[in-house]
Amino acid sequence: KAMLIQRLLLKHEDKFRRFQRLAQSPAFAAEMAEVMGDFYRYDISAEDLRFASAAEESSVREITQDKLADFASLKDLLEDSFTQMDLVDRDSNLDRACKIIENPAKYPRLNFLSTLHIFIYGFGSERALTVQEKNILRALSQRVRSMTIYVLADEPGSRKLSFDIGRRSLLDIKTTYPEAELVKLSCPAVMPAEVKVVLADSLNDELNYIAGEIRALLFEKKYRRRDIAVGLCETETTTAELDAVFAEYGIDSYMDTGRQLNQSSCLRALAQILELSVDNFSFATVMQYLRCGLSGLRETEIDVFENVCLSAGVDNASALKRFCDLEARQLSPYEDISDDSEITAAVQKVCAHLQQIFAFCAEMRQQRTAQSKLAYLFQYLLGEINTIFNEKTFQEQVEAEKELLLQQKHEQEALNLVAAWNALIDLTLEAQVVLQDERMSQKHFTQMFMAGLGGLTQSSIPVGIDRVRVGTLAQIIDFPAKVIYLVGADSDHFPASGPKEGFLRDEEREWLSFHTESKLPNRLDNLSVNQALINYRLQTQPESLRVSAATKSEDNLSLQVQEWKNAAETDCTLLGDDGEADARWNIFKYAKRGLIFNKEKSSYSLWRNAVSIIGRRKGKELIKNTLQLNFFQQPAIFTLRDCSYEVMQPRQISISALQRYNYCPFQYFVDYGLNLRERDIAEDNPREQGSFIHYLLEQALNDLRGRLQQVEKHEFEKVTERWRQQISRDYLIKFYKQLVTEPGFYIYGRPEISGMIGERLIQHTAATLKFTTGKLEADALGFYPYAMEWKFPRDDDFNPYILEVDGEGVVLRGLIDRVDVDPDLEKYRLYDFKRSERTNKLSQVGLVDGTDIQLPIYRKVWQHANPQMQVDASLLLFFENRAENNKNRLSHIYQTEDEYLRKLNNKIKNQKTDQLERDSEYAILVAEKSIRSIRQGVFPAKPVRRSDNDGGSPCRYCDYRGLCYYDAPGLPPAPATIDREELEQIKRRRLLEARQSEL
Repeated sequence: KAMLIQRLLLKHEDKFRRFQRLAQSPAFAAEMAEVMGDFYRYDISAEDLRFASAAEESSVREITQDKLADFASLKDLLEDSFTQMDLVDRDSNLDRACKIIENPAKYPRLNFLSTLHIFIYGFGSERALTVQEKNILRALSQRVRSMTIYVLADEPGSRKLSFDIGRRSLLDIKTTYPEAELVKLSCPAVMPAEVKVVLADSLNDELNYIAGEIRALLFEKKYRRRDIAVGLCETETTTAELDAVFAEYGIDSYMDTGRQLNQSSCLRALAQILELSVDNFSFATVMQYLRCGLSGLRETEIDVFENVCLSAGVDNASALKRFCDLEARQLSPYEDISDDSEITAAVQKVCAHLQQIFAFCAEMRQQRTAQSKLAYLFQYLLGEINTIFNEKTFQEQVEAEKELLLQQKHEQEALNLVAAWNALIDLTLEAQVVLQDERMSQKHFTQMFMAGLGGLTQSSIPVGIDRVRVGTLAQIIDFPAKVIYLVGADSDHFPASGPKEGFLRDEEREWLSFHTESKLPNRLDNLSVNQALINYRLQTQPESLRVSAATKSEDNLSLQVQEWKNAAETDCTLLGDDGEADARWNIFKYAKRGLIFNKEKSSYSLWRNAVSIIGRRKGKELIKNTLQLNFFQQPAIFTLRDCSYEVMQPRQISISALQRYNYCPFQYFVDYGLNLRERDIAEDNPREQGSFIHYLLEQALNDLRGRLQQVEKHEFEKVTERWRQQISRDYLIKFYKQLVTEPGFYIYGRPEISGMIGERLIQHTAATLKFTTGKLEADALGFYPYAMEWKFPRDDDFNPYILEVDGEGVVLRGLIDRVDVDPDLEKYRLYDFKRSERTNKLSQVGLVDGTDIQLPIYRKVWQHANPQMQVDASLLLFFENRAENNKNRLSHIYQTEDEYLRKLNNKIKNQKTDQLERDSEYAILVAEKSIRSIRQGVFPAKPVRRSDNDGGSPCRYCDYRGLCYYDAPGLPPAPATIDREELEQIKRRRLLEARQSEL
């Protein structure tokens, strides 16, 4: 029906006032089909719509009149199309049935109705009867022997609220059948459900608690899974989260949350292929197709292809087609895990597949009629001819995906995939009737088929009988469960706020009802009745009602939940208050966590008992003993026992890796032991900008260094000043153009990047060069660039800096950004470029706890390679960003050159050679200790603890905080701020201890 509506919108654009604008948006067709169904259900004809649209009143807006007039035209066109095609609109089924029942002479087969007793139940309590329903009841009442209608309704005045459940329907039936006998059934006394309210800090805690409680009910209370139902107040986020939690806790469930079929991989793939058949498709459409899961390509191959396209500026249809046709492509190695040949092979494989897709789309465009396009689609894509999906047909690829889902125990997803495939075949066959054999452009064909895909729905079919039932609140309320969980019951989602306004707005429904005899319902008409009925059934149907919300603030709870919470007989639980074992810890993972963070609390014995129970329940003694070994005897310690792991035997180690270990050993293990990291995308980001500026600085400073090597040292100052005067955009642009041809920097050569971000990088580089090469007032002879991007150990270095730890050497690895020396090559200064400011106090804090030992160790390594030199200073170079409310915030410089040089001069004056050497000695001591711990396999989830004034917790920026659970509620407060004198005392004490131990 949606496809037919889309066809009519495209074919008869001249007959509409406003709907012709919607012809280019297939998503509206399904919504319009719903509205047309309402017109049938409430007996609103095209004449009624025209009459309402023609009413001239100042209160109605012009858009409302146009919309109703367009609906009238569309209704006429739709009914004519159904007649011409000899099709039946399912929304008219009750009307046709009514006509048959009212004509006994024409349908004598229905004479048996006179002997029937008909019982009708199940509607009328939550909403008023529709016109179609009233008509069919009236027709039946004139033919059958008796008719009994059951209505769930309140007695008048039995509620404190301003409405009664079902009274409106009851009065409507009495008005229609004035001679009907009214019987009040006597019902047994209602037993109120046992209510429990659980309030958590987060959705994750809430869902884990529910899953743990369900496990307890299944194992200990002897409930069946089908006795338990979970009602979701919010489905967009909670459904996926709950699915993952249930899988983790081993709970079999059936989730009936109205998942759309068009979100399945099968229909998403077809939708994107149809989009690609239109000439002006986007690069995003290509990537959405490749990532649908059915292309037959590996994720790594798709990632490489996307990176290469991004770096090459391939971002539209024509550029992508040329790129896929090009035999010799310019490829760039963005994936460290692959070498050039692997990248080339991956890109060529993806390009070959896309060429086949483009060829299929081009051939479909050549088909001139809708029928021929459908036939080609059905034969070459949905049939068994085209094997372009990794040597498989599209159907074979769908079947392989289904088997994979079943192997991974995702039965519901597999069922959705099969249902989507079957619906797709049915839609294709129906479309042959709807679209007919008329000429049609590929764009219009795609729009109509997309409208059909958007209207596909799936009937609810559970994958098993004994499953925990999960659904929306309206679905679960009809499920005969003994225990009902109400999840996400905060004030934003409970009680339900009712359906969305839809394509026909509330004010337009009121206007239409006012000008027609039929009452078209407003979406909010029955909202209060529905909410009251749901609350009543929640409190009376199950044995136990368990309400939860991810909030502990009473202000974020609805009045109904507050009433439940504050009732004397309600069991209210606040999660995370005392850290004691609760339902969340009914699996090993969370029992481990409990042992780690409660080892010093009185509840530690509870954790041991909880894990012991779980171990007996699982029946796996080996797992239980291992758990006791690692977490009972040594809580919070994660230690590798097998010395064969490479991460425990580093022969070379970078300074940044040592700092990472000192920040958090567990983070170091994940990064360097497991080699986990996010995918590197070829795009502009702060890290790439920093690298680009580093290379620009290196090129420019190497130019200065080359000029200085050609003159005597007494001319250094003059040559440097002449060079500084040349620093400008024109001077740096030649280095910029050279760099964008290097692997890794292609993206900065694209016009949209070079014209905006590139210009700012050049300006920043120019300011950095001017500010850091000027002569300081404290320098008699000045310092001049000597080495840039100095990497150690060097390839030709026969005497690298080796750190001896317990008789075994480790080669230190790193990269010094810049080294300046005086003209006599007697003193040197180290520079390290950073994006943000770091005070001397923070640097000292980082030195003491081992998280900022880079510059001190760099000094050791440089002096080892250049023993004739003595350190003069080591500095961090940065620029502050302007405040966001500053009118010049787009500028890159916060300070003037004089101000910057004055601060830099003061920093150099405050640095003493003996203090710098002592700090280097201390940094080496910290590095030795870290390497020793790494060799012992000690990787606890214990990050460095600091006050906010001293840098704060590193957990704020950690990608793995969800793995270690260190930064959890109930964590002890951070230590107090440490002063400079304490830092010096700590360094002196540790150095003294180290020297005494050596002696």
